[in-house]
Amino acid sequence: MKRCVIYYLVGVLLVLVQAGCHSSTSTQSAAQLYDASIDGSVQLDEALANAREAGKNLLVQVGGDWCTWCLKITQFIQDDPELDSIVQQNYIWVHLYYGKDNHNETAMARLGNPIGHGFPFFVVVSPEGVVLHQQETSSLESGETYNREALKQFLQAWQDAGPAPTEGEEMAQQSAADSLAEATE
Repeated sequence: MKRCVIYYLVGVLLVLVQAGCHSSTSTQSAAQLYDASIDGSVQLDEALANAREAGKNLLVQVGGDWCTWCLKITQFIQDDPELDSIVQQNYIWVHLYYGKDNHNETAMARLGNPIGHGFPFFVVVSPEGVVLHQQETSSLESGETYNREALKQFLQAWQDAGPAPTEGEEMAQQSAADSLAEATE
């Protein structure tokens, strides 16, 4: 009888260990949003092809899995049905890696070199590849999370795909961006 109990406990222990290993592996791969091994320019080219086909702007999120705020903003958007819907309906969302393993210099140059503003950093790009807007995200924060309304305003302000803005449109969009910055202060 003691042998049966021991065999049973060993069997249960093996099943639990195996399940624990499987679960941590799948959680880790599900959480990996950025891939340092990908050439950022190739990633942008593929995303632009999809954007042209779908008639959507790119929402390029620059950062890395090393950045807790990068993971936090993605989770924040995905957990909010309205924000997630705005992104899914209006953007091709790209997580472009920048970090010690890959600086993606060519891709960063194409995006107007948005380095130096902190991470994550958003760049909105038209389907034609024109940078429409660069957005640091600290102004979208609220305490240890993000300000839902500020994030919604940002996403809605740049959701419409179209040609590069004219000088007058750029000024109007900058004014809207300035209003957003004031609203979040």
